[in-house]
Amino acid sequence: MGFGRAEEDRPTPKEVYNLRIYILALCATMGSWMFGYNNGVIGGTIILPSFHAAFSLPAPSTPEYATITSTIVSLLQLGALVGSLLIFPLVRLSGRLPSLAIGSGLFAFGCLLQVFASGRLPYMYAGRFIGGIGLGCITVVVPMYISELSPPAIRGSLVGLYEINNQLSSLCGFFANYFVGVGVDPGTDRQWQIPIAMQVIPAGLLILAVIFILPESPLFLIQRGKIGKARIILSSIRGLPAEHRYITEEIELVASSLPQQPSGGKFRSINTILPLHLFRELLWRGNINRLIIGCLLMVGANTSGINGVNFYSPSIFRLIGFTSVNFLLLLSGFFAIAKTTGTFVGLFFFIDRFGRKFLLLISSTGIVLAFVYIGSFLTITHGSPAPGSIAGYFAMAAVYFYAVSFSLAWNGVPWVYSSEIYQPRLKELSMSITTAVQWIMQYAVARLTPVLLSSGTYNSGNVFFFLFAACTLLAAALVAKFLPETKGLTAKGMDEIFGSRYPDREGDMGESGDMQGTANGGMVVRFNSSV
Repeated sequence: MGFGRAEEDRPTPKEVYNLRIYILALCATMGSWMFGYNNGVIGGTIILPSFHAAFSLPAPSTPEYATITSTIVSLLQLGALVGSLLIFPLVRLSGRLPSLAIGSGLFAFGCLLQVFASGRLPYMYAGRFIGGIGLGCITVVVPMYISELSPPAIRGSLVGLYEINNQLSSLCGFFANYFVGVGVDPGTDRQWQIPIAMQVIPAGLLILAVIFILPESPLFLIQRGKIGKARIILSSIRGLPAEHRYITEEIELVASSLPQQPSGGKFRSINTILPLHLFRELLWRGNINRLIIGCLLMVGANTSGINGVNFYSPSIFRLIGFTSVNFLLLLSGFFAIAKTTGTFVGLFFFIDRFGRKFLLLISSTGIVLAFVYIGSFLTITHGSPAPGSIAGYFAMAAVYFYAVSFSLAWNGVPWVYSSEIYQPRLKELSMSITTAVQWIMQYAVARLTPVLLSSGTYNSGNVFFFLFAACTLLAAALVAKFLPETKGLTAKGMDEIFGSRYPDREGDMGESGDMQGTANGGMVVRFNSSV
């Protein structure tokens, strides 16, 4: 099974590419359903007539309206920034599964607080912030967890399932608003409460998956010295006997990638809550360059303007000449379909065939072309396009072309790339920082978009499209010049292209399958190269 597959790092039994690894990855992507559904639902919910009435919002053309709606949208990003940083000690000390459960619980509580806000903006604000904390935890752990379970040849496709499901859930969010808009009485709170309440479903399913289905990450078990348990889980995931040569080789690859203890002393215990030594190691050559690349990829993804279009797609379609609320919600739903299609094609068919870098360049080209056309259209029409014009329909098509282009690569490649390049000893810390940067940028774009869409020539909003087209062009140039290709690479391959100051160490395996020096030394090992 598997559509796109990179070259295998070693001879691999066909049983390794079994259905179970896909099922586990899909269960974990309930976390991306939490992320994506929120992205799709909130922009449409805040323009529903019932929401306006329940919260006594001012007229949409007023600065006060822009302030309230941007606060509602962006408080989740602010909470997610906090959550993505706070989760680091927990995911490092307690494991991936407790982190997923806590993140899901916080998100569900925040969603329920929003549902029962009933006209009280402070409750809505608090619910968005608390839900964001939970979502920040989830966005750190899920891509990392899937990467740690994945065989190298299909790692890109499996981590790509995170973004594919992100887009499917976003699609559901957009259409949930459309269906309640046409099918539920706008005079009742149910019209806006139903789409908000549906966010609790994926959170609950992820908690159930943690309890009954998902295994702990083998990487975490290796870190804790539980080699026998890691072997059992690997056997189950790979569909091979526990003593199969392939499983043994995986454990030996882990052993061979254990860094030697420095001559001046031992690596410190993994039980440290605030491991300052890891922050120092993060500054080493071979580590800091990986972190910078991962963070810049998240910056590039957000400065493509995607979150502005996600959260304010009805406003953008209104800018280019469409006015009916239900029609705006329908157009936003088709925007989600376009994103889902692009994400599926890029991450499930192409990423492990053509590589990360090529897809990013193709994606960037489409983004720039689409945004330049829309910005030019708004400039020429002075921000007041004639409804139903041919040029307006081309602008609408350009929005969809942008959605497909962005989703081919910038939607998912930064998550795939970040989940695979970091030293496992620093992976939790690096992913926390990278994800925090993503949330900082998403917060900035969410706050800035309403201002940009009412700025520019004749207040046409053209500055939004020209600014992010320029940012994407710059990102493409940096990708072309500096980004190494990582398709199908093992951890040793990553070390060859990024560098490493960790000396190699030959694995010392006892007959019982235990690894000498792992638990007592407190060492974190390189694992996603082979798992």
